[in-house]
Amino acid sequence: MPQAGLLCQSCGGQALLFSILYDILPYCLIKSGGIKLLIHSSSPGKLYRDGACLYVRHWQIKFPCHFNFSVVKFLQHSIGGFYMKKHVQAFSLVLAIVCCLGMASPAIAAERDFDVRDGVLEFYDGAEETVVIPNGVTTIGASAFAGNNTMTSVVIPGGVTTIQGSAFYDCTALKKIVIPDSVTSIGMMAFQGCTALEEVVIGNGITYIPTQAFMDCTSLKKVDISNSVVYIGTFAFGDCTSLTTIKIPDSVVYMSGAFFECSNLEQVTLSPNTSYDNMTFEACVKLPESYKNSEATYEQVGDFKIYRGELVSYTGRDSHVTVPDSVVMIGQRAFQGCTTVKSVDIGKNVVAVDTGAFSGCTNLESVTFHDSVVYIGEAFSALARHTSINHGNTGGV
Repeated sequence: MPQAGLLCQSCGGQALLFSILYDILPYCLIKSGGIKLLIHSSSPGKLYRDGACLYVRHWQIKFPCHFNFSVVKFLQHSIGGFYMKKHVQAFSLVLAIVCCLGMASPAIAAERDFDVRDGVLEFYDGAEETVVIPNGVTTIGASAFAGNNTMTSVVIPGGVTTIQGSAFYDCTALKKIVIPDSVTSIGMMAFQGCTALEEVVIGNGITYIPTQAFMDCTSLKKVDISNSVVYIGTFAFGDCTSLTTIKIPDSVVYMSGAFFECSNLEQVTLSPNTSYDNMTFEACVKLPESYKNSEATYEQVGDFKIYRGELVSYTGRDSHVTVPDSVVMIGQRAFQGCTTVKSVDIGKNVVAVDTGAFSGCTNLESVTFHDSVVYIGEAFSALARHTSINHGNTGGV
């Protein structure tokens, strides 16, 4: 029997409390105002959703198709586990449902929509506008939200340390992203194609912005890059056609094609100590020519060919090589096919090593890095298994 005197936790309206056991069928329970419904079960069962209806196997409890499931919360009353996407394995499960009809507040994602395993958010299966990633998540997995076209905002909790590649790829309704200081790594194409994205705040844990991280975010107007960033990768903000101004913090040492085809970019603030390649501002038609490296020339230091801090190629035949201190970036194919090279000291000022930098170095035995390096692409994928990668004087890593 329903008990009176309860208030809805969401809107404060009159609520009803029901105790449901086994085959009792509460069908049309929705009334104006708020309803709070508690279902107490005494034996294990499974909750599952079919279309717009929610069922509890064994008890045959069915809710109306017009029930608003966007504010459903599952609470565990005693020991038990649940699989958040499709099924819930319940042990003395308490299901708390709060429904407020006629409220204009946006839908908020429920925990059942998140597939989380060992701290990794592998997939989000909801369709809500506001998404709050659950506490306990440390990694947002590759393509976890990819293709979502309903999410307008997402809250990333402070416990998250990693956002993997394509995690938010093509989230076409997302308007703002704040990356907390706890995040230390963003994968390639993490936010590419978020065409409604207008503002990005990058926290103090990020040291590099990877390839195509925000490419094709055509509504992006405001970017706040923290002073922890030292490298901005290839096409990181490529084709962000609504971007008109950008401030590059003094901490950034090198940029590689970072703002390619930002056709409305008019103003750039950056330190004279920041180096960048000739693609960084290419096709930025509203920028002065002075940003486009049209007069930059190659520098030859011994056997090293260097372009604005990037090691373009090594043409020597030494077996032991030390990269000059003027180099801050090891470019693609810089050591390609150097079969005489057995060891390389990467240089104390290098911050990034691009993909394929050591391709074809079949006799390379060791590579030594220094603390300055924050990004290494697929530079060593084709090397022999016996090649050792060393970090400073601390040994192999």
